[in-house]
Amino acid sequence: MKRYIFLTPAIGNMGGSQMFVSNKCKFLQDRGWKVDVFFYQDFDVVLENLKEYRSNFIKELCYPFYYLTKNIINNIIELLGNQVCNANYDEIVIETHLYHLAYWGEMLANKIGGIHILYPLEEKTYHLTKKEAEFFEYKLKRWECLNGYRKTLLRFMGEYYKKEYEAYIYEANPICSNVVAKIENRCSFPKCDYTVLSVGRLEKPYVKTMLNEIKIFTTKYSSVKFNIIFIGASADGSVEDYIKDLFVKVCNVNIILLGFLFPIPEDLIKQCDVGIAISNSVLASAELGVPTISIDAQDYMALGVYGVTTTNRFLREQEPQIPISDLLEDVYLNKTFYTLNDRTSGMENEVDIALKVHLDFLEKGTHCKTYFDVMSVYPKYKFFYYNLKRIIKKALRG
Repeated sequence: MKRYIFLTPAIGNMGGSQMFVSNKCKFLQDRGWKVDVFFYQDFDVVLENLKEYRSNFIKELCYPFYYLTKNIINNIIELLGNQVCNANYDEIVIETHLYHLAYWGEMLANKIGGIHILYPLEEKTYHLTKKEAEFFEYKLKRWECLNGYRKTLLRFMGEYYKKEYEAYIYEANPICSNVVAKIENRCSFPKCDYTVLSVGRLEKPYVKTMLNEIKIFTTKYSSVKFNIIFIGASADGSVEDYIKDLFVKVCNVNIILLGFLFPIPEDLIKQCDVGIAISNSVLASAELGVPTISIDAQDYMALGVYGVTTTNRFLREQEPQIPISDLLEDVYLNKTFYTLNDRTSGMENEVDIALKVHLDFLEKGTHCKTYFDVMSVYPKYKFFYYNLKRIIKKALRG
């Protein structure tokens, strides 16, 4: 039997990474793999097939390893290793989804003799040190970095990017847009003239810019009645409070906060006039024919309407910077120009096809059982400083 282990931030609530992990778990299990998922954010689990992993919560994984003493690090790796290696496996693969989890994954792989694959799903840009860049180059050249596209590498490696890295590009999408289903739509909304839809977690950095731009647009058309629907939430409800406060005096707007909704009724999406999202969340509405504004992850401005004026869902290439409010107005005034066709047929088959690309990636490398010495990435003073910082913060919290 083969074993596949995910180190990911969360399996609870609902977002792109949770849906991706759910999809990939099912895909691997259907092909005979034993799967485990370890995480550190303790939220209610929405996706049914991830509920079996609720006991795999390890709070300490929230820290970059240099925040912890070597004894604590060793104890966590021992704990993970003991949970994983209670049987003999023909192959063990560890997949990590965040920059700081990559180091935990490498240490665990070293402990149990597994293959560690980096698959960064985070949207932020890092400024790596030379030693950090050496680690990621090491993984890349061993075909152990499921990095996706050239622009992903450029964003990730920054000043340390080398032309030779392009030989290791392997395009594998984190497919997670299959969140819409043909189920009864039990949501009812106030009557309105125009409906704007936002799909995605509300903690994302672009959200407050988007909200202010929606306010600019809806205030300009004060005689039009708008419904603004949000599918997604923030962990502590603070963004929801911000939204209510922002629109409290905008009389022509109804704010509808649906939280983490899964699956999303197809009819709910189709009654919307325009969507706004980032990354794979764009597809939830775009694939149902709803004109969907794609947002740039760095400047938070519009890339364009996905499938019409842009093919990008995350970072701009040649697209001009457009304020979201301007593009909302353009779609509102010229909706027929931006109307798309429903492209959801065959979605289940597309999931399997996309995830087979992930599995095929394992055949790319020789995967000799050698590992990067991650303890050498950071000097001793950094361990001392961040351990002290963690201890002081813990003491202040009581």
